[in-house]
Amino acid sequence: MKLSDKTLKVLQNFTTINQSLSFREGRKLRTMSPMKNVLAEAEIEEYIPKDFAIYDLPQFLNTLALYRDPEVDVSTNPNFANIKAGAHQRSKYFFSDPSVIIAPPEKEMKLPSEDVTLYWMKINLPRF
Repeated sequence: MKLSDKTLKVLQNFTTINQSLSFREGRKLRTMSPMKNVLAEAEIEEYIPKDFAIYDLPQFLNTLALYRDPEVDVSTNPNFANIKAGAHQRSKYFFSDPSVIIAPPEKEMKLPSEDVTLYWMKINLPRF
């Protein structure tokens, strides 16, 4: 699979919440902070073919940045992802044990629908 720029930006944003990520089969990515007070969810364009975990997500993204238009194959081997670009550039990125990743619960996130009104006031303060 090739990760779109939008998905890479989502993953980069997720690194600010948690350095690790447990990928689940499907089109949803979910993360939770280590203190379990921030939960984020995003729907991506790509289909994740199987469950796997990445312990150091920033390092994984830096590895992908070494390639021009990388192809990530996670379904061939249960222990690592094959990253390749062109005929001569290849890497293996090893998965983490999912038990060491702080992952959100499987339960679907349901938030109440509330209308929110934001007010903006401009205050002119005297200059001293």
